[in-house]
Amino acid sequence: MYPEARKQLERALDLERRVLGPENPKTIKTMNRLGYTARLQGKYPEAEAFFNQTLQIARPVLGPEHPDVLSAMNGLAIVYNFQRKYAQSEALYNQTLEIRRRVLGPEDPDTLASMNNLATVYYSEGKYAQAEALFSKTVEARRRVLGPEHPDTLTAMNNLGNAYSALGKNASAEIIYNQTLKIRRRVLGPEHPDTLYSIICLADVYFSQGKYAQAEPLFGQALAIQSRILGPEHPDTLQAMAGLAAAYDNQGEYAKAEPLFRHVVEILRRVLGPEHPNTLTEMNNLGEVYQDQGKYDLAEMFASQSLAGQRHSLGPTDAATMLSAADLALACLSQGKFAESETLAREVVEMDKKIQPDDWQRYRAESLLGASLAGQKKYAEAEPLLLEGYQGMVARKTGYWQSPTGVTWTALANGASNSMKHGASRRRPPSGRRSEIHEAILHPG
Repeated sequence: MYPEARKQLERALDLERRVLGPENPKTIKTMNRLGYTARLQGKYPEAEAFFNQTLQIARPVLGPEHPDVLSAMNGLAIVYNFQRKYAQSEALYNQTLEIRRRVLGPEDPDTLASMNNLATVYYSEGKYAQAEALFSKTVEARRRVLGPEHPDTLTAMNNLGNAYSALGKNASAEIIYNQTLKIRRRVLGPEHPDTLYSIICLADVYFSQGKYAQAEPLFGQALAIQSRILGPEHPDTLQAMAGLAAAYDNQGEYAKAEPLFRHVVEILRRVLGPEHPNTLTEMNNLGEVYQDQGKYDLAEMFASQSLAGQRHSLGPTDAATMLSAADLALACLSQGKFAESETLAREVVEMDKKIQPDDWQRYRAESLLGASLAGQKKYAEAEPLLLEGYQGMVARKTGYWQSPTGVTWTALANGASNSMKHGASRRRPPSGRRSEIHEAILHPG
């Protein structure tokens, strides 16, 4: 669908440039549409180039407040968000929202679209409380202005569910996802991209609650449809495939999980590149499957590759980088490489205490550090770390342990090691659930 649309737009752009000139409003509109089409194909660098070209020509010709200029700004902000250029994305969304509020009014559909999109970048940056507040306002306004079953209202509802889930309000997220999916199936049809996205989100929230048997068929359903409609290498298809693989892995079906993750990694390396955040996340997930099977040398190899790439592309303080460092520490610990695992775990603990002191990963890292020290017979230093790590993980319901009576450091070390070896605290990657951007202005009138 998208490749053919892009061919037609490219032919139209070539003709318009020759006949009408590059600064003609119709030429500008076609270039803008090409940017959105490239975005929908998942070709973000190409989309970024189209939007930048559009803005370079359109701003002096049409003026900074023209609808087509604002559409291109919105598109460029979307692409920045998908490429994790969050500061640039947030700045553009804020500019667009300010202009639309002033020119169009606070409840114009395009103004509400900008509100939704600004909330999406808050979500991407981990500013979940800000995202929840802005999504909630958008839902209320769209219900009032557009109606409860309008596609844009449903987009905002689904995004609000994402914010609920990120804040740990899984019951609320599950309710709103189910409501959105039911309406989308009826109004848009079972194979509409928005319907498929709702399926993925519902599967994700089941996954987050450990309901893997409920998540599995939803990921499988989305994967079958997306493979046929979007193609086997589209980012959304790969997202569904990775979700299905993770569901298999968490149910102990490693023989099904491993080839799916390998396939995802192979395609992402080729399509997005070896250091793209999504590629590195799925490489780390493949390493976790090997860890779960006791193939610790392979787990170490993939975790090490993922960590090196994330340190370079995301930086040492990114949550994904720290997760890979903890996974590499676990692979080393499992092979008796206690000094190596101690160094890695200590690095993660120190970083987590500064950046995410109450997150489950901080306590998992403390458990890893304690087990690494215990392996080196440094029992006095190991015991408080194992105890605090254990209690922190149990309080957040991330482990599989039963609360013991008369805990000793040896019991904690064994419990931590066994639990972490068998997939405790496994979560969906950051490349999974995301907030929906508003792209109804793909065809500005």
